[in-house]
Amino acid sequence: IIVLDDAVNVLKVTDSFLAKSLYKTRHTNCIFFIAIQIWRGITAQLKSIINSVWIFGGFSPQILHHIYNQISTDISFEDFKKAYNRLKKI
Repeated sequence: IIVLDDAVNVLKVTDSFLAKSLYKTRHTNCIFFIAIQIWRGITAQLKSIINSVWIFGGFSPQILHHIYNQISTDISFEDFKKAYNRLKKI
């Protein structure tokens, strides 16, 4: 398990060992947890291989909608937004 905290700048260097490892996780038997503050900071290529997304409070409705549009989910945006708003209250 590899944890990357606030790793946006590291992931922008796409030819680094770390970035290359992210795209080959099934071959390296690694699990990556990437904590970022800015969703737009990670590349579309990386977003396309993400399996799980945990979202914490603080995003504007516009950014939340942007995140929703870029993840794979089977719920409507309204349900997604309601769940997010419930979590913000906890």
